[in-house]
Amino acid sequence: MANYDEDTISMAVAAAIDCLTGKSRAVADGLYLASLSLPFVQRQNAIIVSDALIPDPISGRGLYGVSQGRTTALLAALDAILSGSSKSLMVCASDCRVGKPGSAQEHTFGDGAAALLLGKEDVIAEFKGSYSVSYDFIDYRRLTEERFLHAWEDRWIREEGYGRSSSRRPGGC
Repeated sequence: MANYDEDTISMAVAAAIDCLTGKSRAVADGLYLASLSLPFVQRQNAIIVSDALIPDPISGRGLYGVSQGRTTALLAALDAILSGSSKSLMVCASDCRVGKPGSAQEHTFGDGAAALLLGKEDVIAEFKGSYSVSYDFIDYRRLTEERFLHAWEDRWIREEGYGRSSSRRPGGC
């Protein structure tokens, strides 16, 4: 949980430092950062995180403002490693999400950060593949100038959103 003087960047740095315990900070060729709640709108937040971790400049990429950004960052990093364009990449996901007072999100949103170091050598898990499907379904929305999310009622999300999109999947599962 973020303290009063912390934000998503400081939490991502802390998660990455924990991830690199026992390893050189220069082990990563690049860093991917995914978040819905970064403090800077027009700065490269991923570069700020990488500057705090690694003394030499590295490639930094950010996936901001979309809820599937975390898995997209992970898959993009895995693709870069499998293609050989990168040897080792750090993927950080960090959020400080505040729900509207009195809403369901106030009880379910929160703060958190995680970091993964990906590579081909000295691994503890092997990536075998993935499959994903995306449908544009507006279960939550927030305009740029708004601070809090607006959500449809749970019945609408369940029956019209997830129910219909699952019936359109290949194999109907």
